[in-house]
Amino acid sequence: MGKLPPARTGTAPELPAADCTDAGRELAGEEAYLERPEPARFVAEGGFTRSLERFHTEFCRTTNPAQAERTVAKHSTALWRDAVKRAQGKGPVRGTLSAGDDRPLYWTRLAMAATLRQWGPQFALSEADRQGLIDDLDRISRRQVDAFATTSQGRPGQFDLEAVNGAWRGGFTPPEPVTTDCPAPANPGTVREDGPTPGSQARAGGGGDYLSNEIAYRATLLRDALGLGAPGGHIHTPVLEGLDAENPAELTNPTFEANREAITAQVQALVTEVGRSVQ
Repeated sequence: MGKLPPARTGTAPELPAADCTDAGRELAGEEAYLERPEPARFVAEGGFTRSLERFHTEFCRTTNPAQAERTVAKHSTALWRDAVKRAQGKGPVRGTLSAGDDRPLYWTRLAMAATLRQWGPQFALSEADRQGLIDDLDRISRRQVDAFATTSQGRPGQFDLEAVNGAWRGGFTPPEPVTTDCPAPANPGTVREDGPTPGSQARAGGGGDYLSNEIAYRATLLRDALGLGAPGGHIHTPVLEGLDAENPAELTNPTFEANREAITAQVQALVTEVGRSVQ
């Protein structure tokens, strides 16, 4: 998620509220940002307000765990389907933001997760089962493919592909050597252009020791642990620029749209090439 601009004053749309939630239940992580005005604008201007309202209406009527699971699966699938159609310029979900803008999908998914987090069901529900519903929402609304890519913004005007990842996170020390597959030995560490050495301890991956490196490491580690064999990696996209830093209420403009379309086209070309490799 990109950094949100400062909150603005004035009239703004509000996110639809569910009748079956308890606002006293604490939200987790980025869900807390839903209290700001910008997420509601992304949902509304992306055309997903009715999707969120339909989810609330049906979910608040659930009377047992199995029905809750089915409802989450149904609306998670619909969210992904509508988002894909919107990106293709098809389907009923349009809104005023451009078809290539995926921020409405992100904030609608997060709003649905917050509803599940604060839900007051009509039956006993353990925290583990609640988290299971949230995990189902996240997984189903992202779909599954034969390859994967984690992404983050890197530097202006340039794409970077990470070839090697490590679990070391800047400012944190792993309790033990993390992997033998990364190029840097223990302190003081060296940078090797010719690949990993046996027995080395990861101090940084191809993208340094930032969160993006950790995300890519965790994704590939999970892939290997599950034995999926799917190709994947981390893509550093250019920094998406174009919004007026002096106008925090601005969600988009022609320069911003053109920059995103150019970045998206390059990412699509990369993913298409990966797709050809697994056919």
